[in-house]
Amino acid sequence: MLLKRTIFFAIPALLSLFEFISGPALAQMPEDLSGLPIPTTMVLARPAPGRGFEGNRLITVGVGKAIYRFILKDAYTNNIYVRWPSIWEQARQSSPNLNAEGQNAEQFAQVKPGATVTISGFYKAAQRCFEVMTVDDGDHRFDGGGNEQNHY
Repeated sequence: MLLKRTIFFAIPALLSLFEFISGPALAQMPEDLSGLPIPTTMVLARPAPGRGFEGNRLITVGVGKAIYRFILKDAYTNNIYVRWPSIWEQARQSSPNLNAEGQNAEQFAQVKPGATVTISGFYKAAQRCFEVMTVDDGDHRFDGGGNEQNHY
């Protein structure tokens, strides 16, 4: 009876000790199993003049030598393995958060204050780059995707 009681209390203590020794789990790099870039859509807003970011989630995008700051309204991926929170966990630690590339990357500079844009492209985890494919005016996050539950 005493042996059963000792084992009953010893097992949780050993499990706790093992978790302490092994350390915290580190986030994995968001990467598709096939190694391809991850299709990603972001809805960004540039604050109007006289208005700050007001506690909203801020994302910085580097285009060449310029860095642009936006309010991140929404972001999601069209990937079965990788979701936006995994990408954000990697990108939020860097400055700028993302480096824009592609023929439409310069359109980040053309977003007018007070405007909202929907940007679609591909995220490359190894380089922390966002390959810009399309930049549309307005908030188009629920147009035709039918995948609203996967947004952050």
